[in-house]
Amino acid sequence: MHFIVLLIAICLVFCLFDLLSDRYPAMQKQIYNIAFFTIAILCTARYAYGADSYHYILHYRELTGSYTFNVHNGIAFYEPGFEILCAWCKSLGLTFWGLTAVISVAYWGAIYWLFSYVKSHQTIVLLALVVLDHSLFLEQLRQCLAVALIIYAFCCYHKFEWKIIPIALLIAAASVHKTALPMIGFLILCRLAYGLKTDAKAYIVLGVLLMSCVVIALHPILLKIVPFLPGSLQESASYHLMVGKRVQKIFLLYFLAIMCMGYYTQKKQTTGDAQQDKREQVYHWMIWCCIAVIVVLYQYYQILYRIRSYILPFILAWLANTVEVSDIKDKLPKQVLALVLVLFSISLTIELPRQQEKMVGKKYRTSWVWERLYHSETELQERQMTQAKLYWEYDNKKGLQLGFR
Repeated sequence: MHFIVLLIAICLVFCLFDLLSDRYPAMQKQIYNIAFFTIAILCTARYAYGADSYHYILHYRELTGSYTFNVHNGIAFYEPGFEILCAWCKSLGLTFWGLTAVISVAYWGAIYWLFSYVKSHQTIVLLALVVLDHSLFLEQLRQCLAVALIIYAFCCYHKFEWKIIPIALLIAAASVHKTALPMIGFLILCRLAYGLKTDAKAYIVLGVLLMSCVVIALHPILLKIVPFLPGSLQESASYHLMVGKRVQKIFLLYFLAIMCMGYYTQKKQTTGDAQQDKREQVYHWMIWCCIAVIVVLYQYYQILYRIRSYILPFILAWLANTVEVSDIKDKLPKQVLALVLVLFSISLTIELPRQQEKMVGKKYRTSWVWERLYHSETELQERQMTQAKLYWEYDNKKGLQLGFR
């Protein structure tokens, strides 16, 4: 079975149990825990999954347990934070799967902490994360770790009001993947620029902007911004800023989520604590800015995949809680949104296997760590690397020619 299909199917089954136990919050919590740890364990047990594994495996093979030695001999060519982690794992005698397991545990630990703030229907939030961000936690090792560090930084600040540790975690995130740096800068600017009112009208503006993206191409404008980025990011931004699709299935999901935020924000309960309410307003403003980024980059999903992963977990948690604590008790809008999410999930389980059938390189081939009982580590790596190499030589080049349409 296709790995993503398996993960989505598991989430859908547990979402059904979650909805059936709507009157039993304690049972809902247990259902979520079972679903979460099932997904987390399966993701951690994957072995050399995806196209990027080709580069990571070759890199990890050459490393020693000394970061200094790797740098002096030109072996290290990723970000310094990631190279230090790799050298540390190699010094402990961990295999490549050990490295991926460390990153997976770090990511799912961060997600569990963040989603612990979601007041109800956590399983549905988990489904949305798996559907929209599976590429991150299955394939993109460096950015996955960077996202986890940013989530830990937020949770440490929100829970304990620490300042030094969150700053250190943000620096570590930037040292692990370069895309974290502009995202951290963007969030800091959002925090400093707080002052605009974010009410239902603000979300109507985003809804109108999203609809205009189906008609107006923003590619020329975005390309003019690229030269102002740091030199190391310009090439990556140009690569990911390929011409994408204006009409996408995910449009309806985005649009309904924005409308739900606007609808349920009309009446929102306050805590009575002025300082707490002020902090919630700041969070709300920052979430609005994050959604605005997704709207602006809606057409160009190659670069959006990179950026969205940093903000998606926060948006999902905030959306779920906004719907829950709102004084508006009308269930129809959120039920429609949940239904569209389920339908989108089902369509994805049909579409992804069909896409793989058309690929020369079967980069999504499922591989598990327990296959080590029957195959050597080298055999498993070579099997996955062969498919990944075919993908880069044929499928990726074809995608570039077609603009990833």
